Amino acid sequence: MDAARAGDEVWVLKVPNYVVEAWNNAPKMPVGTLIVEDVPGQDPKLKMELVGSLAQPLPKRYDMMSEDNCALQVFSQEGDKISVKGQVEMKLDAKVAPAYRDSEGRLVVDKNFARITREKVEEEKRKVQANTLQVIPGRPRRPLPRNIPHKRKTDKEDGTSMKRSRLEKDELERELFRMFEKDKYLRLATLQTRLNQPNAWLKEVLNEIAVLNRSGPNLGQYELKNEYKTSVD
Repeated sequence: MDAARAGDEVWVLKVPNYVVEAWNNAPKMPVGTLIVEDVPGQDPKLKMELVGSLAQPLPKRYDMMSEDNCALQVFSQEGDKISVKGQVEMKLDAKVAPAYRDSEGRLVVDKNFARITREKVEEEKRKVQANTLQVIPGRPRRPLPRNIPHKRKTDKEDGTSMKRSRLEKDELERELFRMFEKDKYLRLATLQTRLNQPNAWLKEVLNEIAVLNRSGPNLGQYELKNEYKTSVD
């Protein structure tokens, strides 16, 4: 085993499968840019931005979340030769940012993220439709097995207090956009339950990107403002 580089410090980055596929098929060239955002009183925030041709069909910006590395090492194998490539200094998980602010502070909605989300939803629908039961004449019908839903433990059942701290504005905006990608109309109570944010802070950020329906079939529910919608009904 070649351990000449065992002392080198390396970063390990986990990315979505569609990014891995694009990287594997891309020519040898820079595929992304690391962005370090300094936040007063907090640790710097790490972000990744795809560059070149990869930035066209894929979501452009990703938040890089730090994970415990558990003293990992990186190995490579070429034929029968195994080499140590270094010690993992930082393990990161890249989460797509459905919306982000540009250099001038304007909120930008990533249309590629919306497209990929819709494609995943449509694919799941096709799988469900394809999973039909064939009935053979003369044989009794048997119901399809159903997945038993897992009951999520509440804070009281766990015996712990899981009060979530207030998110930064850009983080909360991204969480809201993710939720509106899945559900066009959402009630404030639903958002509060899922995000667990201070009510006044949630409403302040929500009112900047969404409007409350005060009449019609969606009375009392929020939907994105027209300028942030990524598809036309």
